[in-house]
Amino acid sequence: LRTTTDSGYLLNYTGNVVRVPVEYVVDSSEMRGAWVATVWNNDVPKQKGTSEDAINEYKEFFLDILDTLESYNMNTIFFQVRPNNDAFYESEYNDWSEFLVARGVNPGWDPLEWMIEETHKRDMYFQCWMNAFRVTVEEQFPDNDAIAYPKQELIAKKKEAIQNLSAKNFAKLHPEYVLMGDEDSKLILNPAELAVHDHLLNTIEELITKYDVDGFHFDDYFYLNARSADRIDPQLQNLAFAGGINYDPELTGENILNDLPTYKDYQENPEKYDLPEGLTLGEFRRKSLNNLMKKIRELVDRVNLTLGKNVEYGSKPAAVWQSNSENCSDSSQKAAEGGSNTHCGAYSSNYDLFADTKEWVEAGYVDWISPQVYYDMANRTVPYADIVTWWADIVNKTNAKREAEGLKPVKMYVAHGIYKYHASTSEYNDINEVTYQ
Repeated sequence: LRTTTDSGYLLNYTGNVVRVPVEYVVDSSEMRGAWVATVWNNDVPKQKGTSEDAINEYKEFFLDILDTLESYNMNTIFFQVRPNNDAFYESEYNDWSEFLVARGVNPGWDPLEWMIEETHKRDMYFQCWMNAFRVTVEEQFPDNDAIAYPKQELIAKKKEAIQNLSAKNFAKLHPEYVLMGDEDSKLILNPAELAVHDHLLNTIEELITKYDVDGFHFDDYFYLNARSADRIDPQLQNLAFAGGINYDPELTGENILNDLPTYKDYQENPEKYDLPEGLTLGEFRRKSLNNLMKKIRELVDRVNLTLGKNVEYGSKPAAVWQSNSENCSDSSQKAAEGGSNTHCGAYSSNYDLFADTKEWVEAGYVDWISPQVYYDMANRTVPYADIVTWWADIVNKTNAKREAEGLKPVKMYVAHGIYKYHASTSEYNDINEVTYQ
């Protein structure tokens, strides 16, 4: 990446220059927010018991967060209310989060209702951050791929992890819908399973009807990363889940580990999944997620219309949808036509996680998209200016069509990894990096 003399950055592949404004003009209305992570208690500690003192201490911590956001002129908080197939609120469908007091333990109050009230008192927006499918944050085999273990040990590990869940957890009630990753050996709910879709729709409907939330979104985790292998295309053969391409078809019911039985069921009953015949494994996964996103869009629109609400639904995906094939060799499996000006091997939502985030924008499934551009201007894999320009182009083209059809525009926000300003030794060498971004 080369800095020009007229305050511009040369895009890697197009040769176009992105100008850095000499003067920043504040929009009359803009979203300025921050994400507050509860998973692993990264940003918020556990409540120390269920006493009145413990509850008040937790409240004071949250008020300090709001004070900090206000001091930086933020107007939105994105609070993680569903970190791990659980809830930071009273729910019929999800048990209390292990990151609140303890797994399945009622905290003695409803934190979400109170947090929303306190946020709205300050004329700030409360957006709910949710993870869709994660069952365990811990890997079952942290030192090796699951492929290295016999099937009976894999089954035993899965059963042990599920046994440790709270009684109300959907994964414990339905172990037949729980998959185990291979390289990333976490447990997740099966993203293509229709009963899992119904569970998520119930979860969302309860959240947006019961609470005065301004919106909600899923983060970047959907399918698990696939193990890399020479001469095997993970879009055609299963490298993401335990058992891999040699999965034992006898492992069914509570012993299921892999989504190949779901794919086989689709091949025999495509109408059941509301999908066309003949999809590859990768296409099946993507279109299954697309169907879920469409169902969520329809649910949100119905609730908004019926209850007179204005709840927004968004997505905060990995920065790259997919790198473009125009600038990659024919042998690059990870490239796609119309992708971004990024490195051929860049980690991408569409290829690596089977999440077609570009389609979600173009189809209007989301009200906003917030790509996680945790990269600097000089990054050789995902240059900041290149990927932001690509997303802006996708959103602008989408909105031109939507305007012609009388539909509201899809918004775009850039998610910055500000923590890298201190954590990275290489990404923020330019003193002006944050200002330029």
